Amino acid sequence: SIYNRKYHSAGKAKLNHKNILYGFTSTGCDVRCRFCAIPPVQGGYTAMSDQTLDEYLKYITSKGVKEFIVEDDHLLEDPERALRVFDKLQENKLFWVEEGGISLFGLVALMPEVSEKEILNSVDNPKVFEKTIEAKRKGITTDHFIKRMAESGCYNIYLAVESANYDSLDNSNKPTLNNYQHHAFRIVKSLKENNIITTCGLMLGFVEPKGNKNFYVESRKQIENSISYGGDLVKSGAAWSQLFLTTPLPGAPNFKPLVKELGSYLLRNTDEGYTHEFGTMNAPNNEWTRDELSLVRVGGIIETIGIEGYKEILFRRSWPS
Repeated sequence: SIYNRKYHSAGKAKLNHKNILYGFTSTGCDVRCRFCAIPPVQGGYTAMSDQTLDEYLKYITSKGVKEFIVEDDHLLEDPERALRVFDKLQENKLFWVEEGGISLFGLVALMPEVSEKEILNSVDNPKVFEKTIEAKRKGITTDHFIKRMAESGCYNIYLAVESANYDSLDNSNKPTLNNYQHHAFRIVKSLKENNIITTCGLMLGFVEPKGNKNFYVESRKQIENSISYGGDLVKSGAAWSQLFLTTPLPGAPNFKPLVKELGSYLLRNTDEGYTHEFGTMNAPNNEWTRDELSLVRVGGIIETIGIEGYKEILFRRSWPS
C-alpha cells in the first residue's frame, strides 16, 4: 500500500489510490552502449516465458493490483514478444506504464519507410536489430505497435531518445537511428494521438575515452542541439523532455577508462556522482565544467516545461503527466 498514491515515479496514476506494482517481464539488454551498466549488472536480454508471465500477472491481479509499472531494460528487444506481453496485460485488465525505457531506435526501425540497410548501418553489431527485422518482415509497424500499446492499457512511457547528435551516439555504441528527428517527431505525435503520455529522455555532456588521453567530448553546440531536440519533441506532443547528464557508472564499458584517464577532471563524490542530475565531469578539453553542465540541464528543462512545471516536478518528485 505504500505505493498507492496519486503520483507514482512516472507521473499521475491512472487510478487514484489503487494497488500499483513495479516489476519486470524481462531483464537485461544486448545493445551494450558504452555508458550503460545494465549488461554487466543485469546480464544480456532475458525474457520471462509466456507461461510464467501469464501466471505472474494472474497472481498479482488476484492480490488486487490494478496498475503495473514495467521496468524492463529493453522491452523492444523482441517486438513480437513485446506484443504478446501487451496481450497478457490487456487480458488481466491492467493499466500500465513503461518506465524502464522504450528505445526510440526500435520504433524508428519498425517504420515502413526506414530500410533494412539504414537500420543495419546505424549500429556496429547487426544482432541488435535481429528480432526487429524479423518482426518488420512479418508486417509489424510502428503505428501497429503503438496502437496495441494503447489498446492494452498503456497510458504513459519513457522514450529513450538519448541525443540529437550522430557523433555522440556513434561514439557511445548507440544506434544512430535516434537522431532521425523527423521520424521521432512523427512517433511522438502518434503516441499522443493514442493517448499515451510520453517523457523523452536525453543525455548531455558525452565524454568517451579513445585512449592515450584522447577523448570524444560533446561540444556546447551539440549540447544545445539536444536541448532543442527535446523542446521540439515537446512541441510534437511529448509531455516533457527529461534531461540527464552523462555520468560514469561502475560496470559500464567506459567506466574504468574514464576513471583512469580523467583524473582530477572526474568527481568521485557518491552523493552527487550517480544521480544524472549533477555534473560529475569537467570536459578534459575545457569545453565546459561540470557546474556549467548542471545549470544548463536545469535551464533546458525550464525552457520546455516552464518554471512552474519545474517547481511541480521537484515538489512531487515525479514526471509531468
